[in-house]
Amino acid sequence: MVRAESDAWFEMARDAIRAARRITKSHPRSLVSRAYYSIFAHVHGRLLEAGQSPRGGLGTWSHQALPALVASHLTKPLGLRRAREIRLTLTRMKRLRELADHRPTVRLDGEVAFEALRSVERFVGT
Repeated sequence: MVRAESDAWFEMARDAIRAARRITKSHPRSLVSRAYYSIFAHVHGRLLEAGQSPRGGLGTWSHQALPALVASHLTKPLGLRRAREIRLTLTRMKRLRELADHRPTVRLDGEVAFEALRSVERFVGT
C-alpha cells in the first residue's frame, strides 16, 4: 500500500513537471505553480518511502511542515547534502509560488520562472 501511494505521488510530481515544461515564458506564474507542486509531490513520495505518515485523514502534509520533515526524516535515506538541497529548493519554491499565486502586483519574470523549473528538475525525473 505504501509503495503504491508513494509511486502515485512520484507520478503526480512527474506530471506536474511535464506540465511546467509546456508552459511558456509568457505564463511565468503558472509555470512556477506547477514546478512547486512537482517538488511538493516528490517530497510526499520520499516521506512515504521513509515510513512517514501524513497528518490524520488528509493524506498530505502541510506546506509549512514539509521543509522540517525533509530535514528530520530524509537526511538518513538521501544523505545530508541531497536532503539539504531538496529542503532549500522546496523552501525557495514555496516562497516563489506564494508570490506567483497570491501577489498579483509583484512582477514575475519568465527567466526567474524557468530557473525555478530547472532547480526542481534536479530532483524530479520524467
